[in-house]
Amino acid sequence: MEQEIVFEKLKQIISEVFSIRPEDITMETAFIREFGADSMDFLQILIRIEEEFDMDITTEEIKSIETVADIVKKIINIY
Repeated sequence: MEQEIVFEKLKQIISEVFSIRPEDITMETAFIREFGADSMDFLQILIRIEEEFDMDITTEEIKSIETVADIVKKIINIY
């Protein structure tokens, strides 16, 4: 799957979870620093990713994610 397609879908998910505009999200956006994300936020994102991309991401994998680019890379690597 192409990086830009994954990024666009991911921006939509993130914007809905954090109630922000998709255009305010970049590949460098850091969840904790910029959104104050906690484990519940990551869980919501994880569930939405699994539904959108029909895949499983483990809790261990989600722990290593700091930026949007980290998630995009994980999704592309799984596909």
